[in-house]
Amino acid sequence: LTLNDVAFQGTYLADVTASGASDLVAVQGSVNLSGMALQIVGPSALDRTKQYTIMTCTGALTGTFASTNFPDSRWHAIYLSNGMVKLVYVDGTMLKLR
Repeated sequence: LTLNDVAFQGTYLADVTASGASDLVAVQGSVNLSGMALQIVGPSALDRTKQYTIMTCTGALTGTFASTNFPDSRWHAIYLSNGMVKLVYVDGTMLKLR
């Protein structure tokens, strides 16, 4: 699905697979996620060794999903400066010291 500048309202129902595939919304322009909930369809299919790209935009990405139904508190939606939104599993903290 490709859209131009948008402000979403409602719920994004995202399908995911254990192989790392997922639904992807590609926005041509800017997007505001403040009024949007994220619901994973079949959250048991999430594989913690995979990263799922669920959205991209070519403009500014503002706001975050208002709510999610992740199966575990270690799943997070991360909002990257390049306009991508990914689902990642975080199990601990890694520090790199030089």
